[in-house]
Amino acid sequence: MNDQDAAIATADIMPKLHQQIAQKGMSFERFYAPVSLCCPSRVSLLTGQYAHNHNVTYVDGPYGGYHTFCEKGYNEKYLPLFLQNAGYATYYTGKLMNGLNTSLIETCQPAGWTSSEFLVDPNAYMYYNPSFSSNGQPPVNHPGQYSVTLIKEKASAMLQQAISDLNSSSTEKEQTPFFLGIAPTAPHMEVELSGAFTEPKPAPGDENLFDGVTAPRTPNFNVQGGVSWVKGLKQLNGTVIAYIDHVYRQRLRVMQAVDDLVDSIVQQVEDAGIADNTYIIYASDNGYAMGSHCRQPGKSLPFQEDTLVPFMIRGPGIPANAINTDDIYSMPDLGATILGMANASASYQLDGKVMSFSGDNSVDVSESGDSSSACSSTGQQTIVEYWNGAGEEGIFGDVLTILRGGLRENTTYRSIRALDMDDSGNIKHDWAYGVWCTGERELYDLINDPYQINNLAINDASGFDSFNFSTSDMTKLASRLDALLVVLKTCVGEVCNNPWQAIFPSNSTSSGSEACVMGLSDALADTYDSYFESLPKFSYTVCQFGYLEDLESPTWTEAMAFSG
Repeated sequence: MNDQDAAIATADIMPKLHQQIAQKGMSFERFYAPVSLCCPSRVSLLTGQYAHNHNVTYVDGPYGGYHTFCEKGYNEKYLPLFLQNAGYATYYTGKLMNGLNTSLIETCQPAGWTSSEFLVDPNAYMYYNPSFSSNGQPPVNHPGQYSVTLIKEKASAMLQQAISDLNSSSTEKEQTPFFLGIAPTAPHMEVELSGAFTEPKPAPGDENLFDGVTAPRTPNFNVQGGVSWVKGLKQLNGTVIAYIDHVYRQRLRVMQAVDDLVDSIVQQVEDAGIADNTYIIYASDNGYAMGSHCRQPGKSLPFQEDTLVPFMIRGPGIPANAINTDDIYSMPDLGATILGMANASASYQLDGKVMSFSGDNSVDVSESGDSSSACSSTGQQTIVEYWNGAGEEGIFGDVLTILRGGLRENTTYRSIRALDMDDSGNIKHDWAYGVWCTGERELYDLINDPYQINNLAINDASGFDSFNFSTSDMTKLASRLDALLVVLKTCVGEVCNNPWQAIFPSNSTSSGSEACVMGLSDALADTYDSYFESLPKFSYTVCQFGYLEDLESPTWTEAMAFSG
């Protein structure tokens, strides 16, 4: 999905999704967008890499969009090509990524697809006049036809073709497995030809659903907080709140057509008798915020509303009606997992790890990681990155930001989520820690402060270059999280999955009589205080759009690792 936060993927909003996928499979409470923006997050799925490695970091301009994807050569080395190399037929309908237009369809047609029906700009976000390019042909407009319904019809036809090809094989060995990507733009705002963002438009018959429903009045709704430009936002007035409630209802309404799409596709799979050997996955590229921390509708910030997205999966080996509460995953992990399921391989090192889908964390669909390590990590973590301006959507976006092209500056940051378990396997720590290009820091205790209201970092005008937190214990904790962030911000491959081993390389040789630092709890031991205090703290030279590694320091090296 496009811009669907986890909070609007619940059973009361999308009952068919839950009946068909969540209740027959597993849902995840901690699945994150690696960048809280659609194009870079989608590229992370298609490449299995974090944005600091694929460097497609925005939706257009010199830093992102489909043209940047092509310029960097990814159209020659990404998910569908890897799947085809493993013998899969590949199908796709809907939005691939921002910036796929008529010109690029001609000069850089998306490679690796057996059959495709791509939404094409500038009509990609128009609910009642979408444009589709069929298998690289010039796009065709569909005035008056509903985008999600068209995608359901196109996906159904592709699925039927894939099933027919399976059934036409004389032996199981000759059967061609398939991958089908279905990507409606719902519940994204409608984007008009002028570039204006207006409310999403529901399917015929759904216009009056959810009457009287309002955006959730969470503890952070219309409450000031955050850093950089966010902390200066004024409280929303009644007119703006009424508009937010209206847009929220529209988002729920457009998701009803998506719910029907899910139901239809799953039923088609079941009717074909292939459900027992088919994985069906539901996910979104990034989240969406409405009213939290006094915000206009939009995304791009490191808050949970922007970054936490729905993820559900059913299929062979996955327990029914299971909820994973103990793992952290992100879009690169999904890319790696799809390749692992297909016994396919990438032509480069993946940052993502193959996900565990067992109900008791005892059996994985496929194992990953370095089994030679003597220490197994109890800590889990992921990184959320951003290097561009933040757009405000809807009719009440800040006037000055609109005059400047619709972007707020100083929205460059790195933020991590760090989870740690106790000896019984229960969650002991769940932290969000981040550093902004302004020098400001954020530290939130997600167990006791899930709505990120109480920033434990002290950011006064004279302290941006210092390392100040609310208590000495918080300063000690932040020194560990800062080191973890420094490792993750340039991590490649296995280091992304086990950054603690980069910090403590002796983990790989530790025996039962030696200390293993397997997660945050172990790293908080007093014996490591002086080491973490001595490490240079992460900072930016300047706020600037685009990922430029020389503006961020330090870069982790082996010489910075703990040596005993």
